[in-house]
Amino acid sequence: MKKGKKPEAKVLPPLPKKTFIIPPIPLTTEQDKEVLTALANFFDLECEKKGLDQEVCKESRSVYRLSNNKLLVSQLAWQAAYNMGFSFWLINDKPPYNPRPALGDADAEGGASDYEQGFLSSANKGRGLGDCWCSASWVWTGKAFEKAEEGSTGMCKGFPGGAWELPTTVSRIINKNEEPAVSYFKKKGVRFIFSQFSS
Repeated sequence: MKKGKKPEAKVLPPLPKKTFIIPPIPLTTEQDKEVLTALANFFDLECEKKGLDQEVCKESRSVYRLSNNKLLVSQLAWQAAYNMGFSFWLINDKPPYNPRPALGDADAEGGASDYEQGFLSSANKGRGLGDCWCSASWVWTGKAFEKAEEGSTGMCKGFPGGAWELPTTVSRIINKNEEPAVSYFKKKGVRFIFSQFSS
């Protein structure tokens, strides 16, 4: 790449990082799990639409409390050789439950890989060796899940973890819970984390 003639002072500064605050997340109770029975037909139909085994879907279902009136429910959405994704729905904790996708239209189909304390994460290998990854994460703001991170490690170069850190979305995350939200990549030992965390 050839250097241009314009002064570097003319280069636009980076946009400031958006800040997300994860509010305190209540503990999930045994009673919260009753929603899985109440909405069993809904989840069975979603499973059937995706051509998945009903028993596998049932075993994959989980419920998490997000607030005093909202629950998050997950179910297997797709499975490949070395990647998988889960659908996530926001649900009222009392009838009418009104299940609706937790992620926006552009992200709902691929789903996410994991949930922990207000933090949805997705991480997928480009191939079995794990030498290239793509990733994204969304945080619970108290009203919705919003995208906080996205990026990849670029080309597959033959060594686990990937060659580069190539974020396309970054943010600052403030977690109001006792245990800080941990990026999927940090938990799984992947090399890169895009957000800055503070308590």
